Amino acid sequence: MRDGTVLLERALARDLATSRDARAEAVRYTARVKTDYAAQEEADQYIAHAGSSAAVTKADSAVLEHAQIDLQWTTIAAPISGRTGPPVGTGHPGRRSMGTSAGATTATGAEPGNAAGVISLTFTA
Repeated sequence: MRDGTVLLERALARDLATSRDARAEAVRYTARVKTDYAAQEEADQYIAHAGSSAAVTKADSAVLEHAQIDLQWTTIAAPISGRTGPPVGTGHPGRRSMGTSAGATTATGAEPGNAAGVISLTFTA
């Protein structure tokens, strides 16, 4: 999930830069309209783009905050004590797929008399 939040942070930074640029253009064109160097329609387009960019930035912030909250509340607990085996990829059974960090892992119970014995967990990116 951390990789996902990094991508969201990058998207937010990109959209913040776009929003700052759009605001600056809107201010420039508003001034140009007052001196008759630009048409009001052009200024209106830049003002609308600035508003749209600000909305995208707010949406990006909300998505990032939601992902961070999800990450804080994510806990995986097994009802047994034990150790997990090595990750198994989605390719050939028993072999990890190249280039993937997500896959399936198995936790085997270490408690005597455990009826369940094995718990399979699947992690996806």
